[in-house]
Amino acid sequence: AGQYFVPQVVIDVIRKLLHGHAAEDVCDPWAGLGTVVAAIRATTGAKHALAITLNESEAALGRVLASSTEWLVVDPLEHLSHMSADLDAVASVPPFNARSDRHIELASTTGEMIAVKTDMGNLILALASQRLRAKGIGLFVVPASFFFSQTSVLSHFPTLGLAVEAALALPAGAFAPYASISTYLLVVRRYAVPRMFVAQLSGDAHTNSQIVDNLKAGRESASLELGRFVDASGFRGIAAL
Repeated sequence: AGQYFVPQVVIDVIRKLLHGHAAEDVCDPWAGLGTVVAAIRATTGAKHALAITLNESEAALGRVLASSTEWLVVDPLEHLSHMSADLDAVASVPPFNARSDRHIELASTTGEMIAVKTDMGNLILALASQRLRAKGIGLFVVPASFFFSQTSVLSHFPTLGLAVEAALALPAGAFAPYASISTYLLVVRRYAVPRMFVAQLSGDAHTNSQIVDNLKAGRESASLELGRFVDASGFRGIAAL
């Protein structure tokens, strides 16, 4: 129970963020039953949508629920590491704090390979982000610990040529009763971002639309909840602000 639950606010805001974003190739590397990948394909009009899962039963049902999507039952880390094609958009809800004993190697901006060991969600996020094209966009739901955990892949972002453009706090209890932790929807880019945009999403569609408009326009609001720019390296959560 809850393994395939994606809050409606996540789907709605993903659609708002991707509105007007042209895409040929999109992917969800931890696809569940395909709720997210179906949304990003419909919003971008992508010609090719890829859903990756470890579970054949998920893929069997996903092929019915998201029939226009290509489904692969493979190890997402292995597949992302050896993909030949790049992506215009990636959106996913990777597993929260799922332990992994694996090391992966990520290419730095200098061409050197960096060995990274962290949890499964962080590994998927990092590998998928590196598959983005230069102007691609990555949208990932992460636990709040992403910003302060000593094992978070975030500390490697500058070396990997990645940046968090925005961190949008999801409403408290967004994943309840399946998970009670604080979560954020990240906007990841493959280019430098001077300062990170942070805001507090809510259950109100109009408020969330204003937040996305502020992000796209690069403007702050008088209200913290509607958007401020902060130094990403010192961010520890919107509550601390």
